[in-house]
Amino acid sequence: MRSTLTIVLTVLACLAVVLATIDLGVQQTLLNTDRWVAVVGPLASDPSVQSSVAQATAAVAVNAVDDRTRSLPGPLRNLAAPVESALSTFVDTQTQQIVASPQFAQFWVAANRAIHQGLVQFLRGGDLPTDGAVKVNDGQVEVNLLMLTPSLQQRMQQGVPALIASQLPADFGYVSIGQVDTLATLQRAVHGLDSITLLLVVAAPVLVVVALVVSPFRRNTTLWLGIGVALGMLIAGAALFLGESALAGSLANQPIGGAVQAALAATLVSIGIGMLVVFVAALAVALVAGLTGRGRVTSAT
Repeated sequence: MRSTLTIVLTVLACLAVVLATIDLGVQQTLLNTDRWVAVVGPLASDPSVQSSVAQATAAVAVNAVDDRTRSLPGPLRNLAAPVESALSTFVDTQTQQIVASPQFAQFWVAANRAIHQGLVQFLRGGDLPTDGAVKVNDGQVEVNLLMLTPSLQQRMQQGVPALIASQLPADFGYVSIGQVDTLATLQRAVHGLDSITLLLVVAAPVLVVVALVVSPFRRNTTLWLGIGVALGMLIAGAALFLGESALAGSLANQPIGGAVQAALAATLVSIGIGMLVVFVAALAVALVAGLTGRGRVTSAT
């Protein structure tokens, strides 16, 4: 009975340790704004992030003018066509200059902080903040892309003031990041994660201790606890890697998809470091337990 109970407790303890490690990693990285900013902040100097932001912002600006131009009468629309072509080149140049400037790092950090705070607040059931970083419009959750390039609109107005004054819509700069219904699913997931965090953090060490107390062969149980946790971390790490690859693929054609992919990869690396620490610690425990047992057998011989 003790042996059977020890096996059950050992499996549950390994599972609890793995889940608690992942849970804490998500809570402290994906759902903690300060940690999020610390992780993704250095990405402002990444050329792929800069290129993604520049291309997406330029596309939003040009599309906003294009949409309004299509509604003009035929003669005026024909006159606006050459201006649109010049505007496209102008906007591309300006966005590239903005993301390459030293100030972009400040814009990047400020935008990530504001948008992340708004999204986490929304995912935890709160109202969206009124700072304009995130909003809901026609069933879509939108973020203000111009927070990453705040000087673009001013440069556009200075470059072609007559056109811009009459063409830019009131919601200029906002892009959709998903439907409200989709984020409602994430809300339930975050709520569930918040609910079990304390349970997992308490249950993991308690189950380990109880398994060792009940076990008639504590060295063997320690060995299997170490092996079980290490194996669980490998499986969980592989699952996270596959999930990140699938999610990154779905983001490829989204606004600032390259920047979002880079931020997601950086946060998962941060979570992975915590998992690696637990993996190494588990292997060390298993190794010590195995060597201790071998040493005793040698001495007895």
